Amino acid sequence: MRPYIHTLLLLIYVLLACCNASEITENKTLQIVVKYEQSYEVDLSRGIYIVYYFNKSPTTIKFRLKKNEYDNLQKVFYDLMLHKLPDSLDLVDDCHVMPKLFTYIDVQTELRHQKFKINEECSRFHILDQGKANRILKFIKHFRELIEQIPEIRTAPKSDIHYI
Repeated sequence: MRPYIHTLLLLIYVLLACCNASEITENKTLQIVVKYEQSYEVDLSRGIYIVYYFNKSPTTIKFRLKKNEYDNLQKVFYDLMLHKLPDSLDLVDDCHVMPKLFTYIDVQTELRHQKFKINEECSRFHILDQGKANRILKFIKHFRELIEQIPEIRTAPKSDIHYI
């Protein structure tokens, strides 16, 4: 009977550790930065939108995001289970169009730092990455819809960095 008690205690400990770890990860506020190749950068936690140019200094624009908008974006992040993805993820697509324009997503909590790199212009990825890519693309779509509603960003100057 004694070995069963040790096994039961170990099982309870493991279950509690797993539950607490997922709660800690999911309840932390996200710091989100999205960079579109070398043209634009959006830092949601600092409320900064940066427009990069070919031959002049970048333009930095401050903006405000409503708390419910930020909370909703975090909910989308967690609902898509992006917090379960590896800390560094460079998704290789199966498209042959050049140039490839990558979007970089940097998400940070107190406990973790994740970086994703994806080509938004392609919807075909390696079979093992397709599900991850689809989830990240859904997040980017939601992110874009959110920032395009912000007046300061909607009226911001456009980058002159164009890709052939």
